Amino acid sequence: MNTGYQIGRWLAKHRYGIFWFALALGAAAAVSFKSNEVRVPHVPPKPKPDAAAIRAQQEQEEAKARQVREEQCKGPLLAEARNLVAEKKPVDAYVVIGGCEEYYAADKQAKSLFASVQAASEAEDRRKREARAAAERKRLAAEKAEKKRSGVHLGMSQQDVVDSSWGKPRKINRTIGSYGVHEQWVYDGGYLYFKNGVLETIQN
Repeated sequence: MNTGYQIGRWLAKHRYGIFWFALALGAAAAVSFKSNEVRVPHVPPKPKPDAAAIRAQQEQEEAKARQVREEQCKGPLLAEARNLVAEKKPVDAYVVIGGCEEYYAADKQAKSLFASVQAASEAEDRRKREARAAAERKRLAAEKAEKKRSGVHLGMSQQDVVDSSWGKPRKINRTIGSYGVHEQWVYDGGYLYFKNGVLETIQN
């Protein structure tokens, strides 16, 4: 009896034992592999923010900020404004308490003070606007006077020429065609030629 035959008989006789042994070996290997896996800790999802809770928190913070602002307006800011009014600086006083009007509704003295410095500030704003307007009118008048003293040069507009020392023409000859509008302005001392409102030629 050869060796191969003996091995075959032995395997056939112990086939169930070999099967269970292989099954147990595979299970052990699987357990060993699983134990070596990197385990990621479970992180529970963050709860969604509660809109109502957020709104309530915002309202609470706004109320706290208003309370702090009210304390400032009724305390140090009002005292500073009174000092500035005493120093005849009502406009500066309004800069200090300009945003505090709503907190003075129940305080007659503070309300009266606020109204007076507000009126002074508005009057100062009007004075500054009028001064700026007067300065602009003065500048324009000086510019017009300078143009009146000066002559003309090529590239000037028709209004610039009228404002210059040449003034308004004695006569205007106008020609309109597909090439544009040509005008000849006639003066006692010469002629000015315009194309589409721009001075192109000076003839003395």
